Parts: sequence; C-alpha cells; structure tokens
Amino acid sequence: MKRRVIIAIAIPAVLFLFLLLGPKTIQGINLVFTSQEQFAAKVSEYHRLVENETSLAGEELRQNQKEQNRVYYWLLARGHDIDGGEEETNILTPWRDLIRYWTGWQPDVAPNNR
Repeated sequence: MKRRVIIAIAIPAVLFLFLLLGPKTIQGINLVFTSQEQFAAKVSEYHRLVENETSLAGEELRQNQKEQNRVYYWLLARGHDIDGGEEETNILTPWRDLIRYWTGWQPDVAPNNR
C-alpha cells in the first residue's frame, strides 16, 4: 500500500519537473552544441532582418518575415529571447517555442507583432 502511494506521488512529481525543467535542459543542450561565432552570427542576422523590414514591401517583406521568424525560434531554442519576452508566458510557452522551432512553424504576422 505504501509503495502505491509513493508511486502515485512520485510519477506526477517527475512529470511536473520534466514539464518545468525540460525546455531549459533542451535549450542548454542546444547552446552547448552551438559555437559562439554561430550564435553571434544569428543575433546579427536577426537584427539585420529587423532593420531591413522597413524598406521592404510585398513578397520581399513576407520572405524577410519568414526568415526573421526562423532565426527568432532558432535563438529561442537556445534560451535567448532576443525581443525581450514581451508576451505573456505560462509553463507551456517554452515548450510551444521549442515545438515551433522543431516544426518550422510560421505565423501570419511579423515576429515583432506576435
């Protein structure tokens, strides 16, 4: 009986810890396997894409936004929230961001308008 109670408490606790700490662990692993040069290049690329956005229109703007989103989620997958975390977050937000990175998800709007 005691064993079942311990298991009934331990399994939800482990799942909760995985839910809570999993994204940070995955981001840390991603960051370990990313060189500083590659990371700095992606940050520069993101800033370049943001700056270029004002001078583009039509399909060029859309392609720029797609690339901007791709780089944005690449950075998030390494724990770097480049635009300051302006949106509301909850315990599932880091998982959502990782899934968006893994699947190549693209919103219908620019990253700055998420």
